[in-house]
Amino acid sequence: MTTMLTSEIAPPPGAVAVAALRARVRDARRRARVALAAALLFPAATQVLAERADGAWAAPLALLSLASFAGALAALAVTQVVWGSRARAARRRERELYAVAPPSPLLPVGRLVMACGWAVVLLLGGTLPGLFGESALAAVLESAMTALGWAGAGAAVCFAAWWARDLAARVAHPGTPPSDPWDPARLAGNLPGPQAPTSGRAPRHRAGPRLGRVRAVTRRAGMMVAVTGVLGVRGRVWDLDPVVICALVAAGVACAVVTHE
Repeated sequence: MTTMLTSEIAPPPGAVAVAALRARVRDARRRARVALAAALLFPAATQVLAERADGAWAAPLALLSLASFAGALAALAVTQVVWGSRARAARRRERELYAVAPPSPLLPVGRLVMACGWAVVLLLGGTLPGLFGESALAAVLESAMTALGWAGAGAAVCFAAWWARDLAARVAHPGTPPSDPWDPARLAGNLPGPQAPTSGRAPRHRAGPRLGRVRAVTRRAGMMVAVTGVLGVRGRVWDLDPVVICALVAAGVACAVVTHE
């Protein structure tokens, strides 16, 4: 009698499409993290350099600080919108086809970290008028920062309401853990998939996931150290040389960009 191996079973309808959607979500999430790291590092570093500069370098560095802040807001907004839209599309497609696994318990922590990052970026923007002294641009920036602060407060209220509604919906309709080995969550890489029969040799890939987790923790720790160092200098908690500040910025962006995936 002919038998079919588990690895040869065709995936159910829609599983490949859902896996592709989840891959797009992971890509958008990585880009959002890179944008958050850059939004925290570049404005803070350029503001520190502008404060320490004198003579002909003061005005260009102040303008660079303004440009980096505007670019940080734009990058954060675009990456957040793309990430959210892709996540909703993937979740909606999963619910149409399969029982969806409950989300990770660390999801609220990630959202809180992103919200705190937005708040810190807005606080950095609030210090921009001081870099331009008594010029007319300083007055314009002060008015713009006031309006932006009110907009940020409104966004925070909307975020809190959306978060509460999302948590209430998850409590009222908890997801069902998938039991099918060809569930799209497994095909998307969130859960271990079916194992094909192996020969008598010892497998070589068992250390892969563990090594990947160690690398991920190391990258995130490096990024947090870089962000903490630069923000500490900006908050005058400690003092570092400009070369060290630039090295921290480069290291933080590198830790956010490199994924080994």
